[in-house]
Amino acid sequence: MEHFVQYHNVEKFGHGRGDGDPFRIFAVKSVRRLPGNTVWLIAGTGKPRQYSLRKVFVVDEIGHVDVDGFRFFARGLHGTQFVPPLPLGEEVWFREFLRRMQNFRYGLSKLPDEFLPCFQALHGDSAPGC
Repeated sequence: MEHFVQYHNVEKFGHGRGDGDPFRIFAVKSVRRLPGNTVWLIAGTGKPRQYSLRKVFVVDEIGHVDVDGFRFFARGLHGTQFVPPLPLGEEVWFREFLRRMQNFRYGLSKLPDEFLPCFQALHGDSAPGC
C-alpha cells in the first residue's frame, strides 16, 4: 500500500470540500494510482498558515470531475475524519515535511516514506518516535 498527501486551502475552497461520507478529494493530477492506497488530507488556513490533519482514508473509487478547475476525484468508504482536526504546526518533524513537500506546490503527492511513521503515530497506528 502506498500513501499520498493532498493539501486543501480552506480560504480558497471552503471548509466543506471533501468532508463527510464518503471520504473524498479533488485533484488536478491523475489519480489512477490511488485505488487501494491511502490519502492523508492536510488543510491550511489563516496567516500565518496553520496546518491540520483533517482525514485519512483508503481510496475505493476514482473518476473525472469538473469542479473549480479540478479534473479528478478519489473517494473511499473507510477512513478517519479527525474532529477536531489535528494541528500539525507544533510537531517537531512538520517543518521539514513542509520543506520536502515544497509547501504543497505540486498538489497530490506521494508521502515520503520517512514521514509515514509520523502520520501513523498521529492516527494512533504506531508508537510515537518519528
